[in-house]
Amino acid sequence: MDAQLEAWRERRLEAEAYPYLFVDARYEREGARVDARVVSQGVLIVSAVRDDGMREILAMEVADTESEATYQEELFRSLKGRGG
Repeated sequence: MDAQLEAWRERRLEAEAYPYLFVDARYEREGARVDARVVSQGVLIVSAVRDDGMREILAMEVADTESEATYQEELFRSLKGRGG
């Protein structure tokens, strides 16, 4: 399952354009184990409407914080590198 998830997260974004982009964060309380502790983690979600009108989830990333650096340096850079 991890290999399939990694392939989905790294897939090439194929749409000609994504005119509408939606970015949101959701916090999962007690949602992750880190160093034998259960902690809250943020899940950053990017969805879009493609140029053909279909919706697509482009990315989901786990992050410790919701900050400009997290979005700019990690999430958006990854999308851009995948063709988004």
